Amino acid sequence: MLNYFSRKCINHQQIYSKKLTDRIPDYSAQARLSGITACSDEKDLALKLISGQLVKVRGGRKYRIENMKHSYPYLTRDSRRLLNEIGRRFRNK
Repeated sequence: MLNYFSRKCINHQQIYSKKLTDRIPDYSAQARLSGITACSDEKDLALKLISGQLVKVRGGRKYRIENMKHSYPYLTRDSRRLLNEIGRRFRNK
């Protein structure tokens, strides 16, 4: 009789990674082309906010922003506009 139970874990990482379509490399490249660099610390983040490179994103009727432990809820103005449009279209469905 075949044993269908195993103590060995199955590695699904490669299969999952092939399906991942979040396009983070494309987003990062576009951000660099726009002159936006990664923030080195909270002071750098504050400078980008003051200069207008980044804006705070707040949840509302269109989408929800969860508490973040390893990131901050800031986007470029164009990215925030896109997020609002996606949220609006989703709500209209």
